[in-house]
Amino acid sequence: MRYKTLAIMTFSIGIGFVAHAQQATAPKRVHVNVAAGREVFREYCAVCHGLEAKGNGPASESLRTAPADLTALKERNAGTFPADRVKDSIYSRGSIPAHGTPDMPMWGAVFHNLKSNQGLIRARERNLTAYLESLQPAGK
Repeated sequence: MRYKTLAIMTFSIGIGFVAHAQQATAPKRVHVNVAAGREVFREYCAVCHGLEAKGNGPASESLRTAPADLTALKERNAGTFPADRVKDSIYSRGSIPAHGTPDMPMWGAVFHNLKSNQGLIRARERNLTAYLESLQPAGK
């Protein structure tokens, strides 16, 4: 009887360790808010890219480089949405000359003030990226 009890206890402890290890290694769910991404887009990006993200915003005609049609990102990337490239371009970490430096007049001061809140920056990146991905035509 002692061995049976000891075996059951050992098995139970082992199950507990496995469950804890799975929780510790399981990826955390990250909340994505597409509606919040749409609002960020409308506030900061639509002036150049347009409300429909087609590259025809009110400021587009005065720019040296025409804004990209952001509804065709997946199509221009062999059918795969380039999420990492989009995230890099949001805060000018990528090489998009038209976006200028992170201090560009259009959004530099606003985004610069967020540097102390990395969580908010990451949430905005995720939300805006998810919104842009939602604009991609299905099947392409």
